[in-house]
Amino acid sequence: MRALAIAFFTLFCTFAIAGAAAEYFNPSRLAAYFSGEEGAARETYRTAEVERGSIARTVAATGSVQAVATVRVGTQVSGQISEILADFNTEVREGDVIARIDPLSFRNEVEKSRAEVEIAKAVLMKAEVALKEAEEDEERKRRLTLKGAGSAVEFTKATAAKGVAAAEVQNAAATLAKAKTELKQSELNLERTQIRSPVNGVVIQRNVEQGQTVAAELQAPTLFIIAQDLRAMQLELSVDEADIGKVAAGQRVDFTVDTFPGRRFSGEVLQVRKYPVVTENVTTYAVIASAPNPDLALIPGLTALARVVLKSKDAVLTVPRAALRFRPKGTPFSGPAVWVLGPSGLIERRVKTGLSNASSVEVEGQLQPGEHVVVGASREPQSDTPRWTLGSLN
Repeated sequence: MRALAIAFFTLFCTFAIAGAAAEYFNPSRLAAYFSGEEGAARETYRTAEVERGSIARTVAATGSVQAVATVRVGTQVSGQISEILADFNTEVREGDVIARIDPLSFRNEVEKSRAEVEIAKAVLMKAEVALKEAEEDEERKRRLTLKGAGSAVEFTKATAAKGVAAAEVQNAAATLAKAKTELKQSELNLERTQIRSPVNGVVIQRNVEQGQTVAAELQAPTLFIIAQDLRAMQLELSVDEADIGKVAAGQRVDFTVDTFPGRRFSGEVLQVRKYPVVTENVTTYAVIASAPNPDLALIPGLTALARVVLKSKDAVLTVPRAALRFRPKGTPFSGPAVWVLGPSGLIERRVKTGLSNASSVEVEGQLQPGEHVVVGASREPQSDTPRWTLGSLN
């Protein structure tokens, strides 16, 4: 029984192989193979539409959105913070009080300085009275000496006493001036306990808490950071050394930020800084551009992807760069041209090129918006020969 099964299986395989061989080596297939027609490929074309619109040559750059001016507000006096009147995002005007330092000790200093001024005034008055008495005594002794009724020694002593009295007046006057200066400084320190905003803007950082003690002996601590006028911000861009020579003040800048992926912002190049920044052997240059922010959507520190527009044109015909690179096989290059699909095959259209960027080229010629130009071709093998399998004989 086993031998009979093996015999039937052998017979089945023999018929299957014979059938496949007969089909594969049939005369028509062999003729097509040796004539080069077997496996002939069909060429298909990829096309793109001719468009009328804008085209721009740009330079790509990255950077960040920053406030035009950022002011660090500190304190010139030491003490304990008794009150905080501004917090994060608070809009402030120039001169607004944003924090206070406990003023008690400073008021005491003012009162002390005022008392010292009054003491100095009294000392000066006393010295002036003493000077007046010394002058009168000198004059009296001078007259007695002239009449021969007085001693020359006494007159000399009176003159010396007058000089000492004059010096005391001068010293008292200087002491009064010093006391007045110290009073002014005490009053100024008292005024400085009220920490005021130096500019109009928005508080973007607060580094102090109520009750905290601040010391200003060596360096004024930063209590607040105020961004001036967030409605007019700026871009700080890094431009590669290969492109920096193309960038100039006045060029338009288009940029996006990740937090508003579908929105495009625009500005203008304000400054190209000539100082190089070298990072890991890569040299870049800083470019400053305006960033109008009327709705306050932009905030300091946002990362920006920008394109500096070197040159642009509107309402021109554009085609992909690949359309100018394509030529049918065996066609020599004879100038800029594109190819369109016609009823009977490819048709060449001569064009004149203009402004270009990384993806598109401006063209002039016998083209209309909406036409399709060939941008590439591929060859797809085709064959009518069936593939034989053992299952196909069932």
